[in-house]
Amino acid sequence: MTSEDELHIYFNTRDELLDVPLHEVVYFEAEGNWTLIYFANGIQSQVLASLSAIEILIGESIKRQTNQPHLQFIRIGRRYIINTDKIHHIDLQKHTLELTDFRFEFTYELSISKEALRKLKDTYKPVKQ
Repeated sequence: MTSEDELHIYFNTRDELLDVPLHEVVYFEAEGNWTLIYFANGIQSQVLASLSAIEILIGESIKRQTNQPHLQFIRIGRRYIINTDKIHHIDLQKHTLELTDFRFEFTYELSISKEALRKLKDTYKPVKQ
């Protein structure tokens, strides 16, 4: 069985190969025909692929490499796919989503619609004690 630390997607072009370890991705952002990839350590990459194509690649990679998905990526609107393991703070009043993994100094703050943030927030239920 493959651990989540080994899940990768690859972008192979005529001149380049980009290895994307999914556990290190904080989020993907659509930028026209390109997708920007933001990693926990602050590195950014850019690939010529739509966000929809990225979404499919992530799903296929998780299905192919594991019996049960451990990583959770959610599409938020037309612009973002986020790694839910990196969610730190949802602020409905400011319409912001803060993402980090606490290993590095990088924190990403995304401007998201209040409706999308409310849906995301509602997926988390308080733990009963």
